[in-house]
Amino acid sequence: MMKFKPNKDNGRPSIKVARTAEGTAFEIAIAMLNIIMWGLIAWMWARLPEQIPVHINLTGCVDGYGSKGILLVAGATGTFISGLMCVCAYRPGSTVSLPTPLTNAKQIASAVRLVRILGVLISLLFIVIVLTMGGYEPVGVLTLIITWIIILTIIGFTIWIHKLR
Repeated sequence: MMKFKPNKDNGRPSIKVARTAEGTAFEIAIAMLNIIMWGLIAWMWARLPEQIPVHINLTGCVDGYGSKGILLVAGATGTFISGLMCVCAYRPGSTVSLPTPLTNAKQIASAVRLVRILGVLISLLFIVIVLTMGGYEPVGVLTLIITWIIILTIIGFTIWIHKLR
């Protein structure tokens, strides 16, 4: 269920999205992925040296090291961003910025779905980042793959939302 009312700030409609089974399923998936990420951090913490790789270049070579405390920063960042995506899905009128204005219910539903899918993909991305920082370099290539999936998802949904005008 969506409610429309004029937004006094920018003329765009203020849209509130009600909770749905789909939204709840995405939120549970994001929460589970974040729990897995934090479980991996806890599992790796005692096994890691004080200096861990924090950056791997495109050729797969480690070119930056830092304290293992950066794992906590990566975990907190991933949790914050994916949680923010869950919140943004309920207010697409003021939180989703696309080249095409959201003017009908199909566009809004697609924008909400885009934000929720991005929340899952970002959670997966941070799991891979944490694993890579934990010394599992073979999964580092997944960072690039997931990043491209995120970019292509945004492009695909933007085209789709534009066609729904």
